[in-house]
Formats: sequence, C-alpha cells, structure tokens
Amino acid sequence: MSQVELAAEARVGRQWLVEFEAGDKLSAPFDMVMRLLVALGLDVTFDSTVPVRARRPESFTPKASEILARYAPQDRPL
Repeated sequence: MSQVELAAEARVGRQWLVEFEAGDKLSAPFDMVMRLLVALGLDVTFDSTVPVRARRPESFTPKASEILARYAPQDRPL
C-alpha cells in the first residue's frame, strides 16, 4: 500500500503520515493513530497490568514504522 493510499484510507494527510513514519512527530492525536491502525488491519490492546519499562536514553527515538512493523501480519508487511 502506498503512502497516498494509506493516508486516504486512514483519513490523514500524506505529509502527516510521512512525518509520523519518520518518527518526526513528538505526539499524535489518538484518533489519527487509531484510524491508521484500522487502515493497516492491526489490532491494539491496552493492558494496565504490563509493567512500565525503564526509561530509555533520550537519544533513543524509535520510528513509527519500526514500531508498527513489529505488529504487522506476516502476510501483509508494512
């Protein structure tokens, strides 16, 4: 799926998607992230019992595409 197609499907701007994928967004509206997950066919589960991880160094900033790739279905890579 191209960025243009994904942006249209998720009802977000292509530039927003480009910046989100690159990890350039310091924050993102919850509804936009959820629409993106739905467009990608991904499920999300919120679990308050998961322990909070130790704080990572400030220099570590994962890209959204790296995070989403961990949860992509095997038959549908990002």
